[in-house]
Amino acid sequence: MLRRATARYAASHWGNVVLCQCDAADYAAPEALDGVLFSLSYNTMPHHSNVLRRAWQQLRPGGRLVIMDAKLPSGPAAKLLLPFCVWLMKRTMLGNPFIRPWQELAAVAGDADMTERLFGSYYICRSVKSGQTIDAAHRIAAE
Repeated sequence: MLRRATARYAASHWGNVVLCQCDAADYAAPEALDGVLFSLSYNTMPHHSNVLRRAWQQLRPGGRLVIMDAKLPSGPAAKLLLPFCVWLMKRTMLGNPFIRPWQELAAVAGDADMTERLFGSYYICRSVKSGQTIDAAHRIAAE
């Protein structure tokens, strides 16, 4: 993946991209970040909560953090799909269907927004880092 990204970077002459290979939990940005995107990756990280906290700490005030991934749909469909999802998860890298990143982001950020897509099987959660502390009353409700 890194080799392909390097080729694309070189062909596109991007000046605002830095590529690196490391554990996400150990990454130290050279300067405050404008944004962090977890796209179909958060649920597969063994130490996702640590990675989230570290990424949030490296955001500049006004920076955005977005997590987009799959989840179990709500309601009766979840009960029907759970055995299949767990079976599939053990045989692939689809991640952990039991974690709730929107709650983890709200706990770290103080506030987060979550939207479900595709009949509740995918979600997008996001937050913007403010320059001030947001109290727990502004956190999203536990689902």
